[in-house]
Amino acid sequence: MDKTFEGLQIQLNVLQAAAQSNYRLATPEEESEGIDGWIDGEPVSIKPHTYKKTVEMGKEKIVHRIVFYKKTKKGIVTA
Repeated sequence: MDKTFEGLQIQLNVLQAAAQSNYRLATPEEESEGIDGWIDGEPVSIKPHTYKKTVEMGKEKIVHRIVFYKKTKKGIVTA
C-alpha cells in the first residue's frame, strides 16, 4: 500500500510527539510486518483513535504497541 504525503507526515508527527528521545519511520520491509515506526527502540503501529471502533480492530493481529492519535484543529494529539 502506498502512503500519502499527509499520512507519512501524520506518522512522523505522532512518532515525534510520543518519543522520549529517538524515533524514525519504518522501512518498507518493516511496514510489511505491520510496523509504522520506531519509538525509543520499540516498533509501533500508528492508528487513528477511530480505529478502536472498527471491525478490523478485532480481526487484525498487531503484535506491536499501538499508538493512537486524534487530529484536532490545533494539530495531532497522541493518546
